[in-house]
Amino acid sequence: MRPDGVANQTARFTLDADVLDDSVGAAEKLSACGLGALIIGVATESFPGGLELLEQGMSRLAEATELPVISATHANFAALEKIGASRVALATPFDDAGNEHVRAAYEAQGFTVVASNLASYWQALRALDISCAVEGYGRLLATV
Repeated sequence: MRPDGVANQTARFTLDADVLDDSVGAAEKLSACGLGALIIGVATESFPGGLELLEQGMSRLAEATELPVISATHANFAALEKIGASRVALATPFDDAGNEHVRAAYEAQGFTVVASNLASYWQALRALDISCAVEGYGRLLATV
């Protein structure tokens, strides 16, 4: 996937109360590599205030390194917009509370979200010719 002439460097940082300081420290260590941009590959939309924390982190990273900062979250939004997606299915390792935060983040960007676990369950019911509607879990399962 990496074009000729492009080098990829990685660093890790902790996801705890010091995450902003730790991510800046990791980026500063990578600066010696002659970076052109930073990609932060963490999905913060799964917890309350996560997108705001991500924005703070991106601002601090940009200020500390004077580089463009790209987040996985924003890249996902931009990629979905680029291909003209309006409905997305999401697979996450999060619990229901985390999934609700993720859903809200995508809906705030204008996407209709179909949780992939629900979509998979719906498809399994269809494959088994079970046509009993399941209420309380969205329109998809209500239309089995």
